[in-house]
Amino acid sequence: MTLEVLPIPVPAQFERALALPAQSRWLGLYWEPQLGYPCYTDGQTVGTANLQGWQLFCQHPEIQPRLLSYQLTAGERAPRHGLLFDRQHRRLYIGELERIQEYLQHPVALEILEPLTPRHRFSLKEGWQFLREKWLVGLALVLSVIVGVGVVRTAGKYVHEVFEEVFDD
Repeated sequence: MTLEVLPIPVPAQFERALALPAQSRWLGLYWEPQLGYPCYTDGQTVGTANLQGWQLFCQHPEIQPRLLSYQLTAGERAPRHGLLFDRQHRRLYIGELERIQEYLQHPVALEILEPLTPRHRFSLKEGWQFLREKWLVGLALVLSVIVGVGVVRTAGKYVHEVFEEVFDD
């Protein structure tokens, strides 16, 4: 497995909640079983992250299902997977810890991730919702035109009748 983009939003306060340093664009995030804490690395330095922030993030109802198939924590054994955070594009990748470490040791290799990152595509559900919303807007527009034409025709008839009465007298 190489790196995969995680299709989850990165919260605005992500770095603050995990107490991550502000220097590096790329950070690897992983669980360290000997410490019982999440850790971060930029390839040069290593530090511990905020435990509560990590737990809240990993257990969030929108995020937890996307992480279940990966081994991010392994009890007392070293986990197999970790996260790679791209601060610039606010994107998380997931992959084997060994690969993340290799990428962080050679940050030039990370620059190729941007063009390879898939763009957001509509899911079928999103597509139907989009069409339904646009269909309702179109229907409202057509109804507005019909009502508007009706109002104009009624007003025109009224004005015509008023003119006929005025000029007939």
